[in-house]
Amino acid sequence: MKKKFTQLVIDSAEGLPVIESANFHIIWHCKDKRKDKDNIIAGQKFIFDGLVDGGILKNDGWKEVGNISHSFYIDKANPRIEVEIFEVKDGTEFDSTNAAPGNQTFI
Repeated sequence: MKKKFTQLVIDSAEGLPVIESANFHIIWHCKDKRKDKDNIIAGQKFIFDGLVDGGILKNDGWKEVGNISHSFYIDKANPRIEVEIFEVKDGTEFDSTNAAPGNQTFI
């Protein structure tokens, strides 16, 4: 499962610019409510591994990954995961004020 989903992220992120450090918002559009939210977000491991393996992030440590937030929705017709990446360039503490408007990438 890890290999399959990590590769899916690598393929989806192809062509994105290299990001030094960022805050992330992951939007989970689930088919139904059968899985608990804490089980769903376990999939973020594959997202960050795919971004590293795909060369978008150098690493998925504290320097590169700031805050991570999540939203959950039900979309029976089109379940999917959207990742918003808010690059932080000034090296200061990670918070929403560091993510400049328009400095957002989607995968």
